[in-house]
Amino acid sequence: MAIGSTTTVKVQHSGPEGTNDAHLAFDQDVEIKGVNGVSPDDPKADFTVENDGKGGVTISDMNFPTPGDTKLRVKGKQAEIAKLKPGKSYWTIDDEEVGKRF
Repeated sequence: MAIGSTTTVKVQHSGPEGTNDAHLAFDQDVEIKGVNGVSPDDPKADFTVENDGKGGVTISDMNFPTPGDTKLRVKGKQAEIAKLKPGKSYWTIDDEEVGKRF
């Protein structure tokens, strides 16, 4: 198995205030190492991370800045740097899609 590269991915929030989930589609399986500088394993983390093992990641239970950027520390499972698939990621409020896909 190749050693993955770690990078920072910045996503701009396009949904309304109260958006609490980000559904992200990467071009490879990834591990989220941090969200805005906080590790998912940190007891202070105000979010949860679910990974489908195929590049799909959901960050839940977080109030995303409106408007604003969220910085993700991402480690890919392949040697190449992980990238978001354009137009496949989106925001939700209580499971209802809001804002523009990115």
